[in-house]
Amino acid sequence: LAGFMADDDDDLIYDEDDEDEDEAGDDEESPQDFLARMAQAIPDEGPPVASEPPGPPSPAAINLESADIGQLRAALGQARQAEDVAREIHVLKAIGQRQIDQHMENEALATYGELLSAYESQDNRRGTLATLDMLSVLMARTFNFQAAAMHAARGVNLAEELGDDDTRMQLHITLGDSRQQLGESELAAADYS
Repeated sequence: LAGFMADDDDDLIYDEDDEDEDEAGDDEESPQDFLARMAQAIPDEGPPVASEPPGPPSPAAINLESADIGQLRAALGQARQAEDVAREIHVLKAIGQRQIDQHMENEALATYGELLSAYESQDNRRGTLATLDMLSVLMARTFNFQAAAMHAARGVNLAEELGDDDTRMQLHITLGDSRQQLGESELAAADYS
């Protein structure tokens, strides 16, 4: 009853003139804004390190902030050819962000999977954690709850090891939501508490 305001019809049925005072000032974050914010949370390793002395501009030297996905894919190929994992990580992050911005969640899943492999090859635990968090959210958004639960559970363990309570709590929520969707209510309740 607390969410309803008294009005002329004095019934308890919500109708268009019933306003919830708590919702009046809420600026609820859209799913796309949430994913974009998550992508920005993946740590940056600093400026990309060039693997060769500067030469003429190439796709590897493109502006990652303004390049389109095709240009970024070309830069990714060059980074891989040069075995420049730091550059590869930067380019993969840019591709993933662009895919999220363009509502290409399934493509972003593959990109963040590649990013996870790159971070793991560098034994970068912070980058791995942020990417596991992003992958679990993307998996849940694309209704792949089993994979979402797997990535979230792995992330929870890593967050505990790193002492990252904020990320651990986010991952517990994703894990609980995914388990709930899988019909594992008791496990979900444990994740929420």
